[in-house]
Amino acid sequence: MFEEMYDLAEKHSAEMVICNLQKVDEQGTITQKLTQLPGFPEKIVLEDHLSVFSDISYFACNKLFSNVLFEGKRFKKGIHFEDIELIPQLLLECHTLAFTPAFHYQYLERQDSISKSHTIKGLDILDAVETVGKTFENSRFSGHKTALKNFQILEGVYTFLAYLAFVQDDKDFYTMSTKLDDFMLSKGLTTKEMLQFNRFGKNYLLSLPLKKKLYYLLYFFGFKGLIRKLISRN
Repeated sequence: MFEEMYDLAEKHSAEMVICNLQKVDEQGTITQKLTQLPGFPEKIVLEDHLSVFSDISYFACNKLFSNVLFEGKRFKKGIHFEDIELIPQLLLECHTLAFTPAFHYQYLERQDSISKSHTIKGLDILDAVETVGKTFENSRFSGHKTALKNFQILEGVYTFLAYLAFVQDDKDFYTMSTKLDDFMLSKGLTTKEMLQFNRFGKNYLLSLPLKKKLYYLLYFFGFKGLIRKLISRN
């Protein structure tokens, strides 16, 4: 894994190298393949492909970084989703990325892991997106408002809602839902934009399995009570 990715970093003078990853269970069975940059070249100049900022998944585990990116930056302690908070900020410092389609990283998901417990701490996602937004506004890409809005839609809305779907406590669910509504209002994000959002050049909502489509549509059109009833049956 690291040898190929390091060679790509050297070959293209890339500050960040990304590979595909796949989720595996405790028996080693592949449960999900996570393709990171479909259709992208091996060398990616960020100025020419800024859509990468809002398209990629911000796992830290499938990336190799130049140590220069970490000057004055570290993972924030005491929060969940520290990857979403830091990795986009590092990406904004990059000029060149490199990508290998090899599924080098095996992401082990344990049933009792912290990533499987869903609580009010999910609000850290929205805090992370806010932090990244401030960094973006002070970056050389500050004029590219669409890129920032798309990041806010993917991470602040879709990623947050994916987490919210598994929150069992009703009070936590509605508290977090209210925070999300406030976030969307403050960013001027509309239902139409949620429905029309594209990722990797394709409509994101239409690319999802039917059950996920229905969940997002129910939320976007205000059927939160129905969502809770459906969740309680599962």
